[in-house]
Amino acid sequence: MPNKTPNETPSPPQSAPPNRPPNLAFYRTAQAVLRGLGCIWWRVHAEGMERIPATGPVIFASTHESFLDPPIVGAYVKRHIWYMARRSLFFSGKERSRFRTWVGSLCGMIEVDRDGTGLGALRGAETKLREGNAVLIFPEGTRSEGGEVQEFRAGVGLLAKRTGAQVVPVSLDGTRRVWPRGAKVPSLRAGPVRLIYGAPVTYGEASDAKEVSADIRRRILELRLGSVAPVAT
Repeated sequence: MPNKTPNETPSPPQSAPPNRPPNLAFYRTAQAVLRGLGCIWWRVHAEGMERIPATGPVIFASTHESFLDPPIVGAYVKRHIWYMARRSLFFSGKERSRFRTWVGSLCGMIEVDRDGTGLGALRGAETKLREGNAVLIFPEGTRSEGGEVQEFRAGVGLLAKRTGAQVVPVSLDGTRRVWPRGAKVPSLRAGPVRLIYGAPVTYGEASDAKEVSADIRRRILELRLGSVAPVAT
């Protein structure tokens, strides 16, 4: 892929108070609870976990349907994942919520300023990747209401080529039924949910960010085509 990416240096990170080492005991407990709920209530079918690299920098690039997506993607991964979360989620009105901030600090969050360029959040994610961590990103930028895979933004491609991290494409389908737009809490009797982790792939520094993002999206679509019929709306 030819390099057509503009010479653009990310601005200083839109750092977040939760952007500090997570509490792994809390994190593992939350994973176990989520897997239990996924099995009993939400009918989560997860596959491809054996493809996930055990060490080294990894970008989990996932489709996005619901607020439930970050914990569901992380629940079936043995290693810890840093999550990119919209900054407004940590606020109640104009005031920062102490409880939400506390929970975010326990899990490991990188806040994303939706009102800005997003470059600062990418720098924060890049720092975590260069430290050898795993980061979850939703390249669509917003939730899909009908479950269709929207176009991917170039940010994930820029991150992949700048860090050389392995990218795991993730197809997540059905969470919109568990926690749809407008609902304050997830339903306990919804689903099914299908979660597929694809084979990791790396991209060179000379790759074009937009082409990398498009290639990741193509791989996710192939994961869906290779599985059983899509979850009904």
